[in-house]
Amino acid sequence: GHNAAGVEAYQAVDEHIARDEILPRISDEILEEHDRNPIGQHSDDLQRVLQYFRRQPLEGKYIIVETERNESWSVGRITGARGSIEVTDESYGSPEKAERAIFRKRVAEFREKYEEDASDA
Repeated sequence: GHNAAGVEAYQAVDEHIARDEILPRISDEILEEHDRNPIGQHSDDLQRVLQYFRRQPLEGKYIIVETERNESWSVGRITGARGSIEVTDESYGSPEKAERAIFRKRVAEFREKYEEDASDA
């Protein structure tokens, strides 16, 4: 339909932002900053990376799932259109720890997606 061009244009812009604005901000420093303080005030670089991740489509997104009330939190992933959730078998003793795990996964996947062709440059 006529919307495909719009979607492609959006993806192109998103990719441009990913490569030029987000990738250069991903560093050991922001990973360490997030480890120390997953929730709360963040530096500009970390803030922008987090905002970028939050804007991504729901499908494939990681979320925290409280698997035992106030005791254990797992990482879940939203799959498919109905928002069904696949819960991984990783379990953490606090929501902060789950949040850290999610951030690291997102960063790893992001780097894999946008860095592979950087090596050809």
